[in-house]
Amino acid sequence: MKGRVFQRRRGKGLPWSYVVDAGRDQSGRRKQRMKGGFRTKADAERALRELLHSLDTASYVEPSKRGVGQYLVEEWLPAIRSTVKPTTFDQYRMLIVAHVQPRIGDIGLQALTPAHLNALYGELVSSGRKDGQGGLSTKTVRHVHTTLRKALGDAVRWGRLARNPASLADPPRVLAPELKV
Repeated sequence: MKGRVFQRRRGKGLPWSYVVDAGRDQSGRRKQRMKGGFRTKADAERALRELLHSLDTASYVEPSKRGVGQYLVEEWLPAIRSTVKPTTFDQYRMLIVAHVQPRIGDIGLQALTPAHLNALYGELVSSGRKDGQGGLSTKTVRHVHTTLRKALGDAVRWGRLARNPASLADPPRVLAPELKV
């Protein structure tokens, strides 16, 4: 694959861009990826090298504006429905709709970071209940984490993400209840 860096003459601001030939589509037409907005030629060349490396190693993920909630509800849940027990599916759906989608559903899937997930877990522990009477148990938050780790792992397998942010997040430790004797 070839690419080149060039400077745009129009306008002011960030003039450097790159364009990459990314093969051909099903109809035989050339596919090109272009990105601009680099301050210097060196910045554009660095970004071009990174893109070419990800294309060569097959780790390139097509940019998407799909949100986390949209991916989970519209793509992941229907895809796994036939692979899990009905009770497991209902549990996944309930956790996603009640706790994940209202809080981080609008964040872009590819923009999701471990910091977003850590903030979600902290919010669920402190004030996650629907009735506003406090937080969820650490065990429930751990179930949310397990569900997200599975869903985002499937996104990596399906080529929607380059890496799984849930595997880098720090869920709360499950605290064993104190036994009274």
